[in-house]
Amino acid sequence: MFNAVRNFANITTWVTQYSFVSDTAKTWVGLYCSTILMNAIAVALLVGPFLIKKLGKRNVMFLSCVGYVIMIALQVVFHKSPVLIFVISFFEQFFGGFYFVTGIMISDILDDIQMKTGKRLEGFWQNYMAIITTVIGVFTGMLTPLFLSFGGVGFSDDISLALQNIQLRDNIFFYQSLLSLIGAVIIAIPFFFYDLTEQKHADIVRVLRIRTAVDNFNDKMLQAEDVTYLREIVDYADETASPMVTEELAKYDCIHTILETQIST
Repeated sequence: MFNAVRNFANITTWVTQYSFVSDTAKTWVGLYCSTILMNAIAVALLVGPFLIKKLGKRNVMFLSCVGYVIMIALQVVFHKSPVLIFVISFFEQFFGGFYFVTGIMISDILDDIQMKTGKRLEGFWQNYMAIITTVIGVFTGMLTPLFLSFGGVGFSDDISLALQNIQLRDNIFFYQSLLSLIGAVIIAIPFFFYDLTEQKHADIVRVLRIRTAVDNFNDKMLQAEDVTYLREIVDYADETASPMVTEELAKYDCIHTILETQIST
């Protein structure tokens, strides 16, 4: 919901057009934006899977959010320096590039909801997000002119003319960055409370596979992969004594029958 607010930190277009006077400087800055700056996200996409495997999704996103907050805070401090803004923007893009991890985390959460309720809610989630982002978008769209008014830019003022005034331009960069900082801090807060670890999610998937095997067995639609998964899960439960998996296995009387079932492939 607040990602749009956080993204207000990207002021590189304004900096390119209004903080550099000569055409040569604008050309070099444009080249930097189209090559180095735009590839910062690609770097995050490349290293993301390795970091997820080593640190876990929650920790990767937590570090990403904290890094983003730090970068925007620096942008607030150095809003008068166009060169530093471009350097900071690279790292903002880098930390922001890990946002793809949230898509994976949503799938994990939907698995957790399915285990607890028996319902798979992808369609509901997508419709819910569409409604929320539409409603919230009405209000977030009002935040930029509100914050810019704190810097002396009126609601009806032409922003392109205001950016040609050095004092107003500095104020615009400051308050736009400050607004983004608020959004970035709000985004980081939920990750302090996120407790769905990789291990817990793996056990949730095992529980769902147990239920699938049992349902298919009762419906006389048991598949070879159901038996294979169930055998692996039983071995895992014997080795680790995972409470979640062990308790789920104990609910059904047909587990041993399923394990002894021979299915031709």
